[in-house]
Formats: sequence, C-alpha cells, structure tokens
Amino acid sequence: MDATSDHHEATGWQRLDRAAFGIIYGAIMVLSILIAAGHHPQAPFETAAVLFGSVFAITLAKAFAELMSQALNTGERITRISWRKAWAHSAPTLAVANFPTLFFVLAGLGWFSVDVASLLSQVTAILLLAVLGARL
Repeated sequence: MDATSDHHEATGWQRLDRAAFGIIYGAIMVLSILIAAGHHPQAPFETAAVLFGSVFAITLAKAFAELMSQALNTGERITRISWRKAWAHSAPTLAVANFPTLFFVLAGLGWFSVDVASLLSQVTAILLLAVLGARL
C-alpha cells in the first residue's frame, strides 16, 4: 500500500468516526422500532413507512434541537449555513434507516418474506454498532 491509499482509508474511517453519534443513535432507533413492530410485522409497506418516518421525524427534531441549542449558547443568528451544519451532523441518523426501509419495501414487493426483511434490518443495525464498537 502506498501513502495515498492509506490516506483514503484513514479518511473513510475518519468519516465513519465523525458520523458515529448519528449512526449509533439511528441503529438504536431502528432496533427499537423493530422491537415495537413485534416478531412478525405483517404489513411490510406500513412497516417501511413507520420505520423511515419515525427515524426521519427524530432526525429532524435532533437537527432542530442542535440548531436552537447552538444559537442559544452562542447568541448567533440561525442562518442557512448553521442549518446545514446541524443537518450534516444529524443526517447519519437517518441514513441508518435506508437499508431497513428498503428491505421492507422489497418484502412488500414479494422479493422475500417480512421475516427476512426484519432479520436483515436487525443484522444491519447490529453490524453498524459492532463495527463502531470494534473501532474503540
């Protein structure tokens, strides 16, 4: 490996490390929603909508809280740039819900069962947590 590939690899890990808060938060939310749905969710499209919609709502709330907190702490005005920064910090939370949502949509289209979608979603969230835990 040359220095260039080491730099790219480090940049990838650094990006993952910077997104760790949102990834952990999102993975725990996905797992919580799946637990609330039960062992055998019956309506895959509804589960996909609830899963993505819930994580999206919480991600927006997180970004808004971060934006407001920063403005109150610093006395700075809320700007488009400050909103982008708050969203960039919160977006990894929502990104975690993408694959689980896709799995339930594919189950709704008949590609595989709802049980497989649920299992794949849980494995995805747990793998993300395991990778971040291994980084420690």
